[in-house]
Amino acid sequence: MSNETEYTLDTLEFDEGPDRWAHVGSTALDWQQYNTVSDNGQDGDEPCDNDANAVRLSNLQLYLKEIHRIPLLSEAEERMLAMRIKVGSESAVDEMVLANLRLVVSIAKRYRGRGLDLLELIQEGNIGLRRAAEKYDYERTGKDGRTARFGTHATWWIRQAVGKAVIDKSRTIRLPGHVVGDISDMRTSKSDYEKHHGTPPDSSQLAEHMGIPEETVLRLQKWEQDVVSLDYKPEDGETSQTQGEVLVDPTAQTVDELAVLTTLPGQLERAMVESGLTENEINTIRIHFGLEDGVTDKTSTETGIIMGKTRQAVNHALASGIIKLRLNDCKTHLSDYN
Repeated sequence: MSNETEYTLDTLEFDEGPDRWAHVGSTALDWQQYNTVSDNGQDGDEPCDNDANAVRLSNLQLYLKEIHRIPLLSEAEERMLAMRIKVGSESAVDEMVLANLRLVVSIAKRYRGRGLDLLELIQEGNIGLRRAAEKYDYERTGKDGRTARFGTHATWWIRQAVGKAVIDKSRTIRLPGHVVGDISDMRTSKSDYEKHHGTPPDSSQLAEHMGIPEETVLRLQKWEQDVVSLDYKPEDGETSQTQGEVLVDPTAQTVDELAVLTTLPGQLERAMVESGLTENEINTIRIHFGLEDGVTDKTSTETGIIMGKTRQAVNHALASGIIKLRLNDCKTHLSDYN
């Protein structure tokens, strides 16, 4: 059995020392030692470059594999690239971006589960990384008088790019940035409440925990709901029906039924006129069968009350009109409604 290398988010290593990313502070990377896993469960030594194995890797694994090969920059190398960037070198920007692609992955993976897959998050983060490289000024100092390494500078730009993408692209209906932030705070508060009380909070408990009105919580919960396509099929395998089929109202009229109800009265009117029905017979049939108000199954008595006639007069007009329709063979107008 051939060995197959598996690349995962938490199994990249750096070729530099442990202080390589110390300047990132709270955003320091938490990569673990890179390991290769073979089919027999034993750890390997080196990533396998076999073309057949590379074909079987997912897009994400291939990407991780490629950026793992790119060496990281020393502080002196960063400074040299920054000097070239300052004078407008595009190739220096490219080198700075390539050497820091792992930083983008480490930040992007923290935004998983918010509507975009990891590769999309990485792509957006890479845009922010390039913007950071173009704006990097190695001579700028912080409040402590020290110059910032590129990773510290780039982290803000990457977070901005990824966060904006989550807001703009993760939902079918876009929400304003401050609303997305409020929803995120609500989720955090809900998780905190469950951790301390052991049960999920209702809207009033969550509002009290957050210190905001319950109406605000209800509004945020409504906005938190995402759009589900009517063509969506549950993945549990219990049913093959789409959401549209599951949620359909069995009492609702179909499009065909609505079309019939819209066109049938006009066709029936033409048939009655061409069959020689009197005005009294036409009005009686129209009222009795609900062609005017859409209410069917009226009794002869009810029809008589509406028309101010006796039940016998209504029955006579109905019988006479129906006979005329049958004798005139009105199928020409009504054949499509059988």
